[in-house]
Amino acid sequence: MVKNCKKMTRQILTILLIAAGLSLSAQESIQPFKKANVIIVYTNDSDSVNFKQFARHLMKFDYTIKESDSEFLTISTKYHQLKTKSGWNYNYSYDIFFNEGQVIIKIHWILGLTVELYGVKVY
Repeated sequence: MVKNCKKMTRQILTILLIAAGLSLSAQESIQPFKKANVIIVYTNDSDSVNFKQFARHLMKFDYTIKESDSEFLTISTKYHQLKTKSGWNYNYSYDIFFNEGQVIIKIHWILGLTVELYGVKVY
C-alpha cells in the first residue's frame, strides 16, 4: 500500500508539473491544449482512499486546503504562487473531485503584476 501511494504521488506530481508547463508555454502553439484546465487521473483505488491520499499529498507539499468535504469527496485549495519573473505572478488553485476511481483536477489560474513605485510595491 505504501509503495502504491508513493507511486501515485510521483505520477500526480509529474502530471501537475507537465500541465503547468503546458499551460504556461505550449498552449499558444498546440491546439488540443488551448485553454485546457482539467486533468483526469484513473486509479484502481476507492474514492475514499484517493481522497485521503491526495489530501495528505497536498499538505505534504505546502498547499493550503481551503475546503474539503469527505461526504461529497471534494477538495479545494487556496491559491498557490509560482515563482515570479520580473513582476509577473502566476497563482493557481485546484478543485479536486473523486468519482468512480477517477481523480478530476480542475486548475484555476490568475496572472498578476507587481509594480514598484518609489520603493512601494503594488500588487
